[in-house]
Amino acid sequence: MEILVGVETEHIYLEDLELLKGVIDEHRKAGKLDFVVGSVHHADGHPIDFSKETFEIALQSYEARVKASSRASGEEGWNEEKLRHAAISMLLESYFLAQRRMMEALHPEVIGHFSLPLLFTPSTLISSHPKAHSLSLDNIRYAVSYGALFEISSATFRKGLEYAWPGDEVMRMVQNEGGLWCLSDDAHNTGQIGLNYGRLKEWAQTLGIEEGSVRALRRFQDGTLERCPCEGLWQDKFWHQ
Repeated sequence: MEILVGVETEHIYLEDLELLKGVIDEHRKAGKLDFVVGSVHHADGHPIDFSKETFEIALQSYEARVKASSRASGEEGWNEEKLRHAAISMLLESYFLAQRRMMEALHPEVIGHFSLPLLFTPSTLISSHPKAHSLSLDNIRYAVSYGALFEISSATFRKGLEYAWPGDEVMRMVQNEGGLWCLSDDAHNTGQIGLNYGRLKEWAQTLGIEEGSVRALRRFQDGTLERCPCEGLWQDKFWHQ
């Protein structure tokens, strides 16, 4: 079995992104790092996937900003639903802007959990937030332009959701832009390795994800890192173990 050495990123503030780039560049040049999974778990310093409680605290912060902006412009009459929608829009915009900064700085080989802000608001459609939708589409196109793979992750099943990351909407957006995929379990311990991969396969196939659009990273003897096709993926004996 070939094992590659990778690292998953974090990006909270602009300063830490600069430091992170320095560390990653150093390890790449030394030949100690094969690939990078580019992920963002914060929006304007707020953790967005740590817990439902911290996610709601983040939304409350954005709601306060929406109200302050509205008062300054003389706009009134925010009901609870409208206020939450505006706050989610602001959170999504912040997230996708941070994601783009990370992508431009690091050019990660894999884009991790692209739609992470929706973990605690799974019924939200990015397309119902026009500016965030435009930013997300720009990010997809940018990732495709330099050959990044998009993670299909089974982690959401163990978190209680009925679909894998990045969800139906983003999956179709990536498909429409010709993006390529890699499979992931986002394991944080040995018991999570390969967990719910059977459900991931079924879900991916229902969305029309063909094995020809799934890749595996491989480091060759000449040092090049290639995105290799996974021929016969869905028929592999692995799925029947």
